[in-house]
Amino acid sequence: MGKYLWRTWVLTVSIGVLLTLGARKNAMAGMQLDVHIDLPPLFEIRTPPPMAVIPGTYVYLAPDVKADIFFYHGYWYRPHRGRWYRASSYNGGWAPLAPRYVPRALTQLPPRYRSLPRGYHRIPYGEVRRDWRKWEHEKRWNRDRAWQEGWKRNREYERTKYSHERERQRERNRATYTHEREQKRRSESVKYAHGSKPQRKPSVHEQTAENERRQGSGNMHGNDKHKKTDGKTE
Repeated sequence: MGKYLWRTWVLTVSIGVLLTLGARKNAMAGMQLDVHIDLPPLFEIRTPPPMAVIPGTYVYLAPDVKADIFFYHGYWYRPHRGRWYRASSYNGGWAPLAPRYVPRALTQLPPRYRSLPRGYHRIPYGEVRRDWRKWEHEKRWNRDRAWQEGWKRNREYERTKYSHERERQRERNRATYTHEREQKRRSESVKYAHGSKPQRKPSVHEQTAENERRQGSGNMHGNDKHKKTDGKTE
């Protein structure tokens, strides 16, 4: 009888352990199925797109494609909803890229990277794919006049934009300071109306005069004390 109960208990415990592990496995599978990666919309480019180098950089853009896709160091990159994706082809497939792996050249693109100069030359995709490394090593685009002019225009735009933002910040600071002064003045007026006169901090000249007055008063009391002592001695 005891051996039968022991076997029954062992069987029951084993079944419970198996059920628990199965439920945990199903829960983990459900969690994995709920993970959703927001990939960029798919599109198809039927023919290799002509490329253009963005002035001031060695990043290449497909200007005739509506989506922002960039070619840099042998890979294609695409931003979408605050994230970057990378692919080996201009048609995808796009894989999410961790922020630390996004090249700095892409995160520091000029704001108007699509504003290319009129008549800016297009480069066949095959040449970019084949020669991008040699061009960057030789600093080819640094000697290109249109590239230099576009880079200067982008810098001038950024400088003007920064100047306007700084002026707007100054205006906001002045408005905040004026508002705070007005609030303080109203608060002091309310206190004065209820019989609590605001205390004014003495000026430097007033503090100096008060110190001299105290020192003079102390000297006078000292002289009177010496006179009284001399009279008693005599």
